[in-house]
Amino acid sequence: MFPSFFEPYPAPTNPSILTGVLRMSHKYEYEALDTKPRPPWFAELVGPHFPVVTVLACELSIDWILPVAFYRVCEFTVGRTILDSPHSLDDKACLMTACRVLESAAVTKILEFLWSTPPPDECDTPADCYALMVQCRRDAEGWRDRLPTSAAMMPLDVWEAGDWNRLDVCVQCMASMTAAHRQAKQAIWDQLPELFELPEWSELEKIKAEALE
Repeated sequence: MFPSFFEPYPAPTNPSILTGVLRMSHKYEYEALDTKPRPPWFAELVGPHFPVVTVLACELSIDWILPVAFYRVCEFTVGRTILDSPHSLDDKACLMTACRVLESAAVTKILEFLWSTPPPDECDTPADCYALMVQCRRDAEGWRDRLPTSAAMMPLDVWEAGDWNRLDVCVQCMASMTAAHRQAKQAIWDQLPELFELPEWSELEKIKAEALE
């Protein structure tokens, strides 16, 4: 075997090469070849090449990439594609349920900071700042409207760095909202493995360390 033929990341690859190399190395237990093609290639390929990457990750027990991979599936894939995929019926049901949660309740939780963060005592214009927060939250509700073929509005991406420019609030209120938003994103991130019926992040990190050692 010539492992140098498969160059390490970030050398470009494609799903056909990736799946072929991994299946062959897994079948013949050739570890030098087996560990080279693993993440972060999977994270880059999962969006445009679902279900190739996620099916392969399940097949080869590369479970630690699945929370993020499945999240991207929910973001970029319409329901029909999930139903037509070669995933197991249980995986399909899990993905469909997770997509509904992520697009609805999880987005609501992320945007909650816009009207659940009271102006701190240091704020000199609490009424004005809070009015701006509430108005921005109402505007954000309209972001859910999209075409059926468009990418889903997902919780970890619904409020981006540039969106803070929408809020002309005081420094104190901005700091409070930034902290609340960061906490909400962390809560969603921590929930991803459970949402996709996977072990928690700490256990997935152990699995990853053992597999790649």
